Amino acid sequence: MRKNVMGRILSILILVILSLAFRAPGGAWEPPRSYAQSGGSSSGSSAVSRNLNLVAQIGGIGGGLAVDGPTVFLGHGRRVLALDVSNPSSPRVIGQSVVLPGFVRDIEVVSSYLYVAAELGGLWILTRNTLQEAGFYPTPGEVYDVAIAPPYAYLAEREGLRILDISNPTSPRQIRFMYTSAIP
Repeated sequence: MRKNVMGRILSILILVILSLAFRAPGGAWEPPRSYAQSGGSSSGSSAVSRNLNLVAQIGGIGGGLAVDGPTVFLGHGRRVLALDVSNPSSPRVIGQSVVLPGFVRDIEVVSSYLYVAAELGGLWILTRNTLQEAGFYPTPGEVYDVAIAPPYAYLAEREGLRILDISNPTSPRQIRFMYTSAIP
């Protein structure tokens, strides 16, 4: 939960910094000069603003994020991408999962497995090295977050908290579901 709160605070801080960096003297937003002068496209070497430089970018809508050494696991729509970031100015895609039934909301790496909260699909357990399905636990509702404290997985869902036993990652089983929507 702390990771989720810190991630949201960091996202808000980045948005505030970006909005201040792109603010014109009159207060309205305007794109950086190098972006506008290039006709709306940016090259890898151009500065995004006088305060920020774009190092690299991959893909579109991102979801969860987990880092394990030089590998970043990034939720990319309904997939998980594995990126080699040993050279941060040139990240490379080194793997991707199958299309999951919902958008990737959160990713945790524990040992040789990724635990993926797929918004409409439940908990997917993927092998760290191949991103192949190792296990799965379907949920009836939306899953927003996952936290792992072996041998348990905690899923934050729309209606409450689901606790799973993941001592056998290929066959997770529910321990308890607690409805939190009715708690005052």
